[in-house]
Amino acid sequence: MTAEGIITIVITLILGIPSIITIFRISQTKIVYLEKQIINLKDDLLKNFDQLSIKYKGIEIQQNIYFVSGFLVCQGNKDISNEKNYVEIYIPENSKWLDINIVSNSKGMKIQKQIVDNKAQINFDLFKNKEYIEYEAIIEIDSESKKRSSNSILEFHHRIPNVPSIQKFNIETLKSSLSLLLMCCIMMFLPLFIVYDYNKIDSFDIEAYDADTNKFIDHYTVLTNKTLDDLKEKVIEKNSGIFLFLNGKTANFPVETTDIYGIENTKLNSVYFKMKKWQTTDWIFFIFLFLVFIVSLIGIITSIALYYYQKRYLKLIKK
Repeated sequence: MTAEGIITIVITLILGIPSIITIFRISQTKIVYLEKQIINLKDDLLKNFDQLSIKYKGIEIQQNIYFVSGFLVCQGNKDISNEKNYVEIYIPENSKWLDINIVSNSKGMKIQKQIVDNKAQINFDLFKNKEYIEYEAIIEIDSESKKRSSNSILEFHHRIPNVPSIQKFNIETLKSSLSLLLMCCIMMFLPLFIVYDYNKIDSFDIEAYDADTNKFIDHYTVLTNKTLDDLKEKVIEKNSGIFLFLNGKTANFPVETTDIYGIENTKLNSVYFKMKKWQTTDWIFFIFLFLVFIVSLIGIITSIALYYYQKRYLKLIKK
């Protein structure tokens, strides 16, 4: 198999497998959580106003009181039709839900909610495709859990058959998907440009070797031997840098044993060419570019998925 064929297969696998997985997951019935806000009422809202306070049930709030809001969205090719469905939302141990309200939902849904210590439960019957539930709540978080990221404060659980674990998305992150895509494309440009430049061979990129002894032939010898110099130009013209790098070397070429000065070299009968040997710094740079490429590729796939979700989910909740 040629180097170009191997590269084509690798690129197809890299781009194709995530696409197949994404298509499968898109059609699968699932519940998605869209995070709207997680706000520390004292630190985020009142930090610049010493004389302003907020009271909850007549008691001034402290630094560990949070306002949270979000949407539960059903998406997929089938409705969730069980009579008794529920989603449990847990917050860290030693924390508790103070209150929760369903502020809006799709027409016709029957919803109930209840809270017990660090668990809130939202009960519903029929949850059709493209329907949603919006809630708002007040929670009290213990001091240790305040150090955790906002994304890990809420944990979602359910026991609905044939429905995977609930995915969480931040609404603002979905809205910024195009910016992320642009940034990742710019990041990917650098390694692709370097590869493109490496693929164009010039005279100093390849080296000649004696096919019988595998010894390096210095550049002066190549320049003073017209056959070697012509062979080198043909190799540059007919090959790419990536092809030579992956194949290791060219085929063996017979050469004349007399240089331009008429001096006979009976020790040199055939040669082959290969790309210039990489030094340690070259390998470090290659690894760096490879990591940049992988991160950029993952970012592009992620941002495309986020853009898809943005169009799919934000349209449902009209945000």
